[in-house]
Amino acid sequence: KYYIYDYDTETSTYFARLENLEFQWDEFGDLLFYRYQTDDPNEWYVFDTHTAEFSFYGDLKNGFWSRDYRYRISPYRLPEPEYSERIENEEELPKIQIWDSETDLTRIYCVPQTEQDNLTETYVWSPDNRYVIFRLQLPADAVHESAPVRTLILDTDTGYVTEISQEVRGISLWTFEK
Repeated sequence: KYYIYDYDTETSTYFARLENLEFQWDEFGDLLFYRYQTDDPNEWYVFDTHTAEFSFYGDLKNGFWSRDYRYRISPYRLPEPEYSERIENEEELPKIQIWDSETDLTRIYCVPQTEQDNLTETYVWSPDNRYVIFRLQLPADAVHESAPVRTLILDTDTGYVTEISQEVRGISLWTFEK
């Protein structure tokens, strides 16, 4: 029932014949995650398009994969009542979570000055998987008619967030000097 078609080689590969298959591609088109409609939502499998190998994956978290498929980043919101307590105490709110597929640990990061606003769901990982670019408008800027969209970088090792631009409106990419 399911085939994977490669436009470059104009070939198709048989994938699965069962019905009720849920699936999602990684951002790079290298891995196809899938699961059968079962009682256990943590039973995901993965098909590697380069090696044509199938394997059990386990729990698949939401978010964007790092380039090495180790980390997955996504927006984060504290559960109630902790969310309300932090707002009442004027404390920073965690905004980003990064799940490590090797350790199954999740790290949570705050983004200063974002207050109660949510972040964009577009993240771009650096080639070494240490940094993440994302964009947002700060609540303090919203009063201006043409509020700047800030481009920020999160250092996942230190947790520091650095603003790199208020001018970038489109594509973000990483370049390195040799």
